[in-house]
Amino acid sequence: MNSADASARSGPRRPVTHAQATAELRAAGYEPLETYPGNANTAWKVRCTDPSCRQTRLVWLAHIRPGQRRCGHRPPTRPPVDHTTAARELEAAGFTPLETYPGNTTVPWHMRCAQPDCPAGDRFIALERIRAGQFCVHRKQPRPRVTPDQAARELRAAGYEPLTPYPGRVSLPWLSRCTTCGRTRRTSLSTVRQGTRCAHRHPDARDDRPAGVVRQGGEELATPLYSG
Repeated sequence: MNSADASARSGPRRPVTHAQATAELRAAGYEPLETYPGNANTAWKVRCTDPSCRQTRLVWLAHIRPGQRRCGHRPPTRPPVDHTTAARELEAAGFTPLETYPGNTTVPWHMRCAQPDCPAGDRFIALERIRAGQFCVHRKQPRPRVTPDQAARELRAAGYEPLTPYPGRVSLPWLSRCTTCGRTRRTSLSTVRQGTRCAHRHPDARDDRPAGVVRQGGEELATPLYSG
């Protein structure tokens, strides 16, 4: 019996009700903000139910079912800024703007170091790089070292339990366990600070790993899974 015959015998699929779709949504860690659109391939406005997140997302039920879309608990997007606000951030980092703010944090901005005798000259740096801590090389100062206790507190606040001592640098992978799903992860403190969180593998997923998680050295690297 071919697939066409099987479809004819089984008949058309019954439409999924709002209650049924909501149950699937809640099992994936979301709550609906509007009525189910009636199609698993149509975007649905929802909110993450994790108390530490509560961010609004757009998800598709077709992606929720195989466990491909889980909230990555990324930090809220900063609101757009005007030239005055952006210039204030620039000046706080030791630069003087040479043109109007381009209106986007990722676009290079023409600027100059505020120190008159700086040899670097004019620069083009995006505001996102300034926010990440970039400043003129002549002003570079050593960053304060993170103590093992401070690092462990940051890791636990992000939902991980350290399984080994702090490796000594924020960029080095750190063996830990997710306190929500119990899976072993190798995530660095720097990625945690950027908002990366465990993807929490869905129990119905066919693969042994959720989308976005890669294996390295026998453990799994926690990577952000964004849904909207």
